[in-house]
Amino acid sequence: MNYKLIQKGWKNFQDGLKNDFKEPNEAVIRSEEQYQQMQDDIDSLEDRAERQIIKISALTSKLHNEQKNSHKLKESNNKVLLAMENKNLFVGRQDSDETVISQFGWLIGQIKTWSVPFAGEERTLPPSGYPPIHAESIRRIAPNVKDIGRFLQSPKCARLFVRGWVSLVMTETLFRTLPIDSKSQIPKEDIWMESSLADAVHTIEMNLLHADRQSVTLRDLHDWRALTTSLVSKQISKNKTSNDVENKVNECLKRIMDVVGPLAPEGKIAQLEHDLHGLLLQAVKLSQTLRCQRASWSVRHVVSLEAASLDGPVVLDDSIMEDVPNDRDHESDISRVPYRIVEVVVTPALFKKGNTDGEQYDVESCVGQAEVRSKAPAVVTNSGDRKRRNHK
Repeated sequence: MNYKLIQKGWKNFQDGLKNDFKEPNEAVIRSEEQYQQMQDDIDSLEDRAERQIIKISALTSKLHNEQKNSHKLKESNNKVLLAMENKNLFVGRQDSDETVISQFGWLIGQIKTWSVPFAGEERTLPPSGYPPIHAESIRRIAPNVKDIGRFLQSPKCARLFVRGWVSLVMTETLFRTLPIDSKSQIPKEDIWMESSLADAVHTIEMNLLHADRQSVTLRDLHDWRALTTSLVSKQISKNKTSNDVENKVNECLKRIMDVVGPLAPEGKIAQLEHDLHGLLLQAVKLSQTLRCQRASWSVRHVVSLEAASLDGPVVLDDSIMEDVPNDRDHESDISRVPYRIVEVVVTPALFKKGNTDGEQYDVESCVGQAEVRSKAPAVVTNSGDRKRRNHK
């Protein structure tokens, strides 16, 4: 056997293997690169998946907390609804502030519409003066007007005065509100009640109003008032007006027309009285609604008899009064006037004490300002003449 030949072939075989391991082929290299790329991708996906898991966990926790809060809010809402239902069962249906203010605004708007004929060309000139019985009340409508006859010759002024007179008589005849002081002028009774019952309610309410607050709180007083008026309201027919109400409304209508009738166009008195009668009945319904609320609502004329009787002028109070635009004024002039004098009070104001929760009866707010028309104060010039400040 030729061992040398075999040995040589074996050596060549070994050398070939060495060469193969020294220089790997391209397929192996690509495989290794692909493997490394895949490993890198796997690591990246694992990192991303871990971050997503953390984010999902946080969102799940947040969702759980929101569900807990939602459940608590739902329970709270249910308690509020239950409390409102119990409150309504106790004192009757309670209207929102927006509803009450809207009803008040609607009534004032009806008076404004009703007064349109008084500014027409057919308007009858007013008499030289009114009977003394109306003089004090007229001063409360036009507290700083010295010559009412001359004032009413202007159609615009006449219409404002008519609106003011209707509002004053209506307010102090048809709306019963608790007195703000001993001199307050308010109806003695709720005219929408039967007379004897209204007298009894008035007597008890006044006793509770002046009772010791240690024993009878304001909340006790108004809870009693709201419950009593709500129960009485349930006995009153919504489709039929009682004789007592008709009589009171007719008295109110007569007092209004005694003053504004001479200013009305000829031939329209009957229609005006008919329309006014319906308007006053709506005022009675509003008065009833206000009295049945747990909050204490007041419809009041903003110039008292005492204030109108003072020597000094009645000045515009923008916390309870809203000035009606005046054609004679200029905006730049108004801004330079330190105060303004009330010329005519056109509407009453709406006030509110307390709320539907039976709280804050010691705080009163004006939620519906009275419309007034004002003028700039007069000043004394160097020549001694009195002129209206900032008016051309």
